[in-house]
Parts: sequence; C-alpha cells; structure tokens
Amino acid sequence: MAYAGVNSLIKRLGIGSSGSSTKAANTVASGISNMASNTNSAIRDKFAAMAEGIIKSKQFVKGLGSSDSAAAEPGAWKGILLKIGIAALIVFILAVVIHYTITPIFKLRPGNKGMVSLVPLIPDATHEVLWKKPGDVAPLQDGKTILGGSASAMATNYSISVDLLITDPFVSVGQNRIILSRSESLESKPGNSTDPIQVQLPRFNFSIYLDPKTNDLTASIMTSAMTVESVVFSNIPVGTPFRIGLVIADGYLEGYYNGEIMNTRTFKDPPLPSLGNIVPMQGPVKQLGGILNLQLWNRIVQPAEMREAYPALAKLADFDTAPRPNSNVCLSELADGVPDAVSAIGSA
Repeated sequence: MAYAGVNSLIKRLGIGSSGSSTKAANTVASGISNMASNTNSAIRDKFAAMAEGIIKSKQFVKGLGSSDSAAAEPGAWKGILLKIGIAALIVFILAVVIHYTITPIFKLRPGNKGMVSLVPLIPDATHEVLWKKPGDVAPLQDGKTILGGSASAMATNYSISVDLLITDPFVSVGQNRIILSRSESLESKPGNSTDPIQVQLPRFNFSIYLDPKTNDLTASIMTSAMTVESVVFSNIPVGTPFRIGLVIADGYLEGYYNGEIMNTRTFKDPPLPSLGNIVPMQGPVKQLGGILNLQLWNRIVQPAEMREAYPALAKLADFDTAPRPNSNVCLSELADGVPDAVSAIGSA
C-alpha cells in the first residue's frame, strides 16, 4: 500500500537515528497510517502517494536528514521550519480527505460550497473573461472567443455577464441606445424612438440596450422565427457600476442583475444563429459610460455560479469615465415636461 511505502522510503533515506528527525519522520508515517483507517483505499493511496512524492523532494529530504546537533547550533530555525512543514502537510492531507469524504472545505468553482476559495487558481476551460481594462474594449469576432467560430459558434445554451457603468443618461441618439450586441453587423441601422430593436439590428443573437427616454435596460434575443424575446431591468442606477448576466438557452432567457436572477422569459423557437461579432457601445452611445469584464461561458450557468462569478464586479475606479450626479431622469423626459411647467407658471 502507498502509506506503507512512505515508511520504507524513510528507512531507505537513512533517517533512522534517534532525535527530532526520527520523530518527524514517524509523525508523517503515523499521520498517513491513521488516515487510512478513516478513508477508503483509493483516497488513502492517492494522498499517501502525494506525501511520498513530497518526502522525495530535495528540500524535504535535506530537512529530515538534519541532525539534532544541528538544531542546537545557530541554524536551529531549520528544525522549527521542518516541524511547521510537516504539520502543514498533515493538515493539508486531512483537509483534502475531509473535503472529499465528509464536507467541502475548498471552493473549486463559483457557487460551490467550501470555506477556502481556490477559484482564482483553478482554470475553467468553459469560461473566458475579456475586456478586463478600458483599453481592451473593442468589437470581437466570434472565432476569437470561447463561443467558437462562425461555422460552429454557439447560438444557444451559453451564458454571458458584463459590468456596466452609466455616467451620462442624457445622451440621446433618437433610438434605442445599444450597449452590447452579438450580430452580423458592426453598426446598427437608423431608427427612431418608436421603432423596435430589430429595425436597428435586423438580425441579432442577443442585444442589450437602454431605452431612448428612460433608464430602463432591455436584454433581447431574436428567435429563428424572427421574433424578439426580452427581459427588462427597470431604472438602472447612474454613477454606480452594476452587472448584467444572461443565460441564453433553447427555450428560455434568464436575466441577472448583480448576480441575482430578476426575470425569465420562455419561448418556443430557438435563438437566431446570427453570429459574427460581439460589439460594445459604438459612436455617440460611448458617451453613456463604460463597459468591462465581459464573461463568456460555453454552457448554461447555474444561479449560484452566476451570483459568485469571478472576477467580482468592477469598481468605479476601474472605469475611465467620470460619473455625473445620480439621476433617474433622462433629458427627453425633462423636455417633455417643459410645456406643462410653462403653462403652470403662466396660470399662476
């Protein structure tokens, strides 16, 4: 068995003299042997083999081979470090055993249970983060993202998340202010405040846009039947970063605000495979604010994972835009109210 191999290895290394080195070696072997009585053979052998590999390393062998007389010399700190290292090894082995047999200790993916998060250290081949800095924000071709190339790109059963900052809600372009879209075109077509989104984007997979007159944000998908299905985020904040998440599946669209699910829209026809470019704010719409941390998953993300998606929501200082005072009113709304206000003054 692997734990027995650790004992034999210690003997082959010649660590058999009396003193702290022998005690340390016996501690390692004893810890692994005790672990064996509480775990199944597969787990026991796996982590015992890990300990055996550590013992074989030069630094570990050198420490175990130091004599007690060396500990009495000015280099006594080496003995202390040795004990700390052995204790840490045993604690780690026990923690891993507990994690897989009793209760989770390590959080290996956002949304998982666990007290110690290892998410930043563990790569996820299904997850990609783009636009980490303001200077990175630019149109993307599908073929250069995790969603794949135009011939095999995913039109459905994927998830996205993006951090947004609205600093100037008074920016008016006379139509829906498109913040992010995935479509065949880099530019939207002219429209007006009464036109639906498909006038601006005749074919798109998804689009996130701000209402022409209010602070209501809409996330839409176009289906293969050329219909539009949407979820709405009412009255989004100004001057404060927030995160919008979408899960785009065959029969439903989920909308998340700051990690919390806000709305679900079901539909019959699958999303339209109108692919080619993922485009951020263009033209005058750039004056609305900023966009960062575009996250893509080539799978459906569960609510717990969307809530704890890494990296965390970008801070105000991460954007290169200057916020205006908080406001929930767009310029067009103020203009609409001017005639009534003038009439009221005249009749006073």
